[in-house]
Amino acid sequence: ADLMAERGRRHVQLLGRHRPNLLKAYRNRFENCVRLLPKQMVPTTLLHYETIRGFPDGIRENVLLAKAFGVSKNITMDSVGSALFNAGSAGASIVQRAAGDIFDRWDE
Repeated sequence: ADLMAERGRRHVQLLGRHRPNLLKAYRNRFENCVRLLPKQMVPTTLLHYETIRGFPDGIRENVLLAKAFGVSKNITMDSVGSALFNAGSAGASIVQRAAGDIFDRWDE
């Protein structure tokens, strides 16, 4: 789990060292994105996208963000479930490997 958390921060390390203005613009985009919509839209939408892509680091990061932003486990799983129409059972396996431990410990 610590390795997955570290991977989730790698883009910050890379951009912070070599393109700090790009990191600032990237963060600004997300922070301004949620002025009109609730902030919970960001991780649930990106979780859906990352599940379809099959990208474990993005899946884990957005499950953690959804939980931290107060999204229920049920709604978070709905984001995964709707993505599985495209990602199939292989997508579910990737979600299990990337974030199964989070879902297992997530008490409502």
